[in-house]
This record gives sequence, structure tokens and C-alpha cells, in this order.
Amino acid sequence: MRQSPLLLILLLLFIFSPRLLGWLLSTTGAWYRPYIIWLAIVIIAYFVQRSLVKKHEL
Repeated sequence: MRQSPLLLILLLLFIFSPRLLGWLLSTTGAWYRPYIIWLAIVIIAYFVQRSLVKKHEL
């Protein structure tokens, strides 16, 4: 059951990776663009970890 969201995320990353890399590596963009992606990854990992801990406490 837990593989379905992971597979969906991987599929979306595969589909949108060329566009995302072009956006990240653009020289006309802001300096903080890569940090937005890392911040999103950290926030998502935090919420996933928090939900897993709550499931194991029950």
C-alpha cells in the first residue's frame, strides 16, 4: 500500500525532471531557487516522519 504514493512521486519526477532542471539551472533565476527545492524536501520528510511516528505510538 505504501508503494503507490512513492511510485506516483517517482513517475512525476521522471516526467517533470527536464523542466525542473531547466528551471533550477537557469542563469536568469534567483540565487535561492535550489534552496526552495531542498526546503520542500525537508518539510515533506518531516511530515512523513511525524505521521510514521504517530502510527507506531498507537
